[in-house]
Amino acid sequence: MLNDCTLWNIFFSDVTIPIVHLHFKPRLYADDLSSTKEYPADTPTQTILNKINTLQSAIHTWGHNNRVTFD
Repeated sequence: MLNDCTLWNIFFSDVTIPIVHLHFKPRLYADDLSSTKEYPADTPTQTILNKINTLQSAIHTWGHNNRVTFD
């Protein structure tokens, strides 16, 4: 029998698609989502921030399409 938590995990699991597409590594635990990506030490801070903002926008788009909001 499926419970609410199981259904949420099934529903939520495809949130990793935009993360992987943008070459970040997803980290999921229950309803907690984070991601990581390594950059060379000489990567400009603004470049990293732009990539993070692109990822955040992609995740929020996923959320909007799936009627999920993020803090």
